[in-house]
Amino acid sequence: MKMERIINRLRAFTISRLLLFALVLSACSIIGRGDEGEGGGTAVTFGHETPLSVEAFLMCSQECSDRGFCGTTDTGARMVLLYSQGPSAQNFDVAIPDNTLVPILGLEPQLAMLRSTGEQFSVNYYVISNPANGQAAWVAGWCIGQPQQ
Repeated sequence: MKMERIINRLRAFTISRLLLFALVLSACSIIGRGDEGEGGGTAVTFGHETPLSVEAFLMCSQECSDRGFCGTTDTGARMVLLYSQGPSAQNFDVAIPDNTLVPILGLEPQLAMLRSTGEQFSVNYYVISNPANGQAAWVAGWCIGQPQQ
């Protein structure tokens, strides 16, 4: 019984630290990817448009940023926010720098709902290998893309 309380407190502490981390990173998430597709930038195929495979770049696209999946560090570096336990639009616990090339390990479509309207739509989530430590993490399709050849 006492061990369960200790484990529950540890979980609550860990979850609160991760939420605080996500809030700090997403506090400045309004910064978008204005240089892509606006005036000569390279066209990109994003994972929510077309299923991607092999490898792709994590990108703080405008849609990724608008949906709260991007953040900025205190040094101004843009980061894409991911979750290590599965597809999620919250509870981020992994941050990988914008424009990082990552191997794609899998794809899983998820049903999502827009809270403001109740509209439901399908979103592709990708499991990738974190280049920093090799561990798997999940990213939404509008935050991962491949430059068009």
